[in-house]
Amino acid sequence: KKLLYRLTVEKGVDRRIAENVLADVVDDEFERERCVEIAKKYANRKRLDIVADRQKIGAYLYQKGFDGSLINETLGTWDVD
Repeated sequence: KKLLYRLTVEKGVDRRIAENVLADVVDDEFERERCVEIAKKYANRKRLDIVADRQKIGAYLYQKGFDGSLINETLGTWDVD
């Protein structure tokens, strides 16, 4: 979402063109992996408990531009190491 915003609003690219380019470049699996990676980094950096602080981690991921359903999927299936 942030990339789409930056391309359309900040750079002036047509929304349809930006959506098509992003759909070609960023696939669902890549986005899912990136979401997990960022969530783990944030939790480790802030020393958050994965189970107790899911809301904080989810809010952080939302600020980073991830979709709500992807965040829920990531936090819902997150294996506790």
